Amino acid sequence: MERKQFNSLLYQLILSVAIITRGYFSSDDENVSLSDLDWIGEPDDTDFKLPDSFIRKFKQDLMRDLNKKCRNHFSIIKLIHPGLQFCKVPKVYQALPTWFDLRNLELVTPTRDNSTEKQCKASWAFGPIASLESAWLESHDRIASDAFSLSAQNLIDCAGYQGCNGGVDVIEAFNYLQEKGVVKEENYKYKGKKQRCRWRLFYRRYKIKSYCAICPATVETIKKFLFKHKTALTTVISVRNLTAFKNIDDEILYEDEGPSVQRRLVVNIVGWRHD
Repeated sequence: MERKQFNSLLYQLILSVAIITRGYFSSDDENVSLSDLDWIGEPDDTDFKLPDSFIRKFKQDLMRDLNKKCRNHFSIIKLIHPGLQFCKVPKVYQALPTWFDLRNLELVTPTRDNSTEKQCKASWAFGPIASLESAWLESHDRIASDAFSLSAQNLIDCAGYQGCNGGVDVIEAFNYLQEKGVVKEENYKYKGKKQRCRWRLFYRRYKIKSYCAICPATVETIKKFLFKHKTALTTVISVRNLTAFKNIDDEILYEDEGPSVQRRLVVNIVGWRHD
């Protein structure tokens, strides 16, 4: 009986990967907020505005430089994943709010407590799963966010080579979600270790139609994608203070504070806030 076609639910996801590897809240040039360039403070703290022509030219040069760096970075990744495509930045015809959070819109599933993280380092699977769940919730407003959970174990067992070894190749995960998809958590339970891949023939599989990379991933560009598509983004960060990262509690974490990178992890971006 042909089940593969009508059981496949196709959605487009946006992928932001390996660009914000120095931390979303860091001051690296890859994360410069272009709106911050409009004003400069003098030593006496009196603000003055730069000429519009200077600001416009500076932003154009900065974006050109960021785009070149980004494309060069992804040229290496494309050697492994030649099918990777770049996203087209969406047009937003209104001022973006100072505060936006997909969690308040109930477009993000609850954070999973990976108590077996020491044994199974699989953020590469959880990040893409969360993005797919978010995309599904955005297009199905009758489903409660806490009642919809897809199987990360399905990815851990079946998608590529990373398993529980702490990889961050999310493209491997997105390729599997596009080609084969995953079943619900209840049909393929999380075990916290890599097992033999089991094909769940008689269960609905959830797939994505396509995905793409945001390049360059400036703050403004990320905001536009979140606001327009209302889907959690997936990205890779390099954590220098792993203790602070694990104990974060509704606060801003400057993860680039520390002498060296302790762990690379896959996370999801779900919003922003300017105080």
